[in-house]
Amino acid sequence: MRYTKRYQDMKTRLLSYVTHSSDCWDSTLSINPTGYSKVKVDKKSLMAHRVSYELFKGPIPEGLVIDHLCNNRACINPDHLEAVTIAENNRRRATRQHYTKGHEYTPVFIRSLGNNRCTLCFNK
Repeated sequence: MRYTKRYQDMKTRLLSYVTHSSDCWDSTLSINPTGYSKVKVDKKSLMAHRVSYELFKGPIPEGLVIDHLCNNRACINPDHLEAVTIAENNRRRATRQHYTKGHEYTPVFIRSLGNNRCTLCFNK
């Protein structure tokens, strides 16, 4: 993302789509089927947590992904976002004790989807 005055205005726009629940900044933007919120930037649909990270913390280093430390995919609070390797993100996801859906997270790797899913949620 290029940092111009226009993107500074994007901070204000992004924050206008936030509700606060505890420390999380829950996005009221559209949520995709995997629970992540999306925002339009220059007619492109982008992941809101990635846009938030770049606006408040700077560019995402090449080869890294953004991990939600709060385990809330709709959260765009930059303090809850950390750039990590894919391996570290998967390791953290597999070791999380509690899941935002109200039950313990029981991971299973779904090869066709290419990542871990919660067994209980996936089988519903």
